[in-house]
Amino acid sequence: MSESGIAESTDGISLAWSRSGTGPTLVMIDPILVDRALSPNNTLAERLTSQFTVIRYDRRGKGDSTGNDAPTPDREVEDLQVVIDAAGNGPETIVYGFSSGGSLALYAACQGMSMKCLIVMEPPSELAGTEEFIAEIEKLVGHGRNAEAVRRFFHYQGMPAEVVEQMAPFAEACAPYAHTISNDLRIADELTPGALSRVGIPTLAIVSKASPPPLHRFVDRVAEHVTTSESIELKGDWHGVSDELLAQTIAEFVSCEPR
Repeated sequence: MSESGIAESTDGISLAWSRSGTGPTLVMIDPILVDRALSPNNTLAERLTSQFTVIRYDRRGKGDSTGNDAPTPDREVEDLQVVIDAAGNGPETIVYGFSSGGSLALYAACQGMSMKCLIVMEPPSELAGTEEFIAEIEKLVGHGRNAEAVRRFFHYQGMPAEVVEQMAPFAEACAPYAHTISNDLRIADELTPGALSRVGIPTLAIVSKASPPPLHRFVDRVAEHVTTSESIELKGDWHGVSDELLAQTIAEFVSCEPR
């Protein structure tokens, strides 16, 4: 069974959501620069629908959701709550966030949002030179150089120049969302040790064995400061794990089965 709808945020933004599958409710939060159509979560979502009622939504300013102004961390937390209230199962909702979507999920949890449990995959935190880079990105966006801002962000992530060139078509597709880059970076900056220590729900932090050391450090920070967390390293690629293994790990964590 599949359905979709629109939820209204507290400041009048329309948030487009969809729901499919059967089982416990699981909300997926997409990472930086993508909507549901561009999301790397798409094939995982399809696999999870055999075990969960999967809720997806376009974060404000992306896809079918409205909002042309740069979002803020607190607004995005409110948006997540609005979507859960409209399409989810309240405090029994499971939340999964990939990359900066995981950062948003953690920030929502440290703000006291009620969830049954939380799964995050390599959520950015403690980034270097964030304010200077945000200023650079906002200047590029302010001059209408959105695709250049996206490419600059890819370099900031550590992608080799040749990979950035190969991803030029994807950068063009993401360009309309360049104004949201700064917000994802600010959310990551909010994940201080003190903030993470306020997360009081069962949390699983996942990292791929093939990911570089900075991504491993992101997960180590969650394991160190979220007292209700555990971490796991899975066989995978750079910043990614197979859908089959990831879906199995999520299901086992939610059901508290030993892995």
